Amino acid sequence: MNRTVSEFDMDECTGLQTYDYFTHSQISFALTFAGAGIWIVGCVAVLHCLVKWRSKKTRVKQKVHHEKYSRIHHITVSGVSHQAAEWCGPKEGHRQVQITLCNGKQIQVNHEDGIKTYRTIDLSMVTDLTFSVSSDRKRQYVMIEVNKEYDLVIRFDNESKRNAFISDFELWLAKPNVRIRGKQMQIREKNLRAMATTKEDRQKTLEKFVKLVFAQVSNLNVDTESDEFRGVKEALAKNQPKGLLAFELTKTEFAETLSMKPDSLFVEKMFELADKTNSGTISFREFLDVLVIFTKGQPEDKMRMMFNMYDLDGSGALDRSKFNTMLKSMMEMVNASLESSQLEKVINSMFIAAGFENKAELTFQDFIVLMAEHKDDFNESALQISGK
Repeated sequence: MNRTVSEFDMDECTGLQTYDYFTHSQISFALTFAGAGIWIVGCVAVLHCLVKWRSKKTRVKQKVHHEKYSRIHHITVSGVSHQAAEWCGPKEGHRQVQITLCNGKQIQVNHEDGIKTYRTIDLSMVTDLTFSVSSDRKRQYVMIEVNKEYDLVIRFDNESKRNAFISDFELWLAKPNVRIRGKQMQIREKNLRAMATTKEDRQKTLEKFVKLVFAQVSNLNVDTESDEFRGVKEALAKNQPKGLLAFELTKTEFAETLSMKPDSLFVEKMFELADKTNSGTISFREFLDVLVIFTKGQPEDKMRMMFNMYDLDGSGALDRSKFNTMLKSMMEMVNASLESSQLEKVINSMFIAAGFENKAELTFQDFIVLMAEHKDDFNESALQISGK
């Protein structure tokens, strides 16, 4: 028989009971929480000490490395050298180079092995110089603004190496035989490269400069009625530099314009003659003077220029050694060469033919007589100008 279970069949419920874990354990709880707090604070303190110790150790290592680095370079070479990557422009990118701060007022940019020289920056006429450093997180770039040339933009592997270069560069600027006031600027890397004048930028300006000069001295295939050339003519009439009129050629650019080597005798002497202000560069008007003589001048004008190129002391006379040097440079113009003994024979025969075998020096009139047989050669002579 089934029986239904009711509440009368169940045991009575016991009362609600609780257990107090804290009572009589206050000290244990306090010690536990205090210990946990001390452990956390201790861990933080230990980590802080480790960070400070490692930072100090890194600074000491960098200082020792830099002192050792600087000492080696100052003692072992004639200038201070640093390895870096030169930024040549957006298209060309970077190339590994060795930057040498020479004992004179020159900065050399060499191949990374130090043998081949890519570029020599002459600062002999500079008294103030601005250089910019990138302020971004990596802090790798330095840009040296070079007046009348394209800028030098270099990247270092890390900030430590860049700081080593900046330190040496500032010391170099302050040297007694350099004495250039340097001004450092902070700029973002992107903006630094955007404001830099690259070699390509300089080359484009140079080509325009050469065309402008030729537009003034000859009827070339140039639109002389354009606004650009009209502005140049107006500026020339007012004798005020405007745009490209303020552009100046370095010796290397002058040589490249003549399609000759910078160290050739002709370039050396022609540059010295053309640089009337001794500024180390050739201005628009100075370059114009040279081209006017070689494109429109009479043979006597060209001979006078050649004579003056080697009569730099203004004595009005050339000795045989200067005449010898002049003939060498003239042969460079036509890519010809003679052995020293052969050249001496040619000079002797020229002096004998002119009746000057007993003369130690030549006046300009003597020079005209001596070069009489070559007058037509002077009339046909012309400079080979690139970029025109």
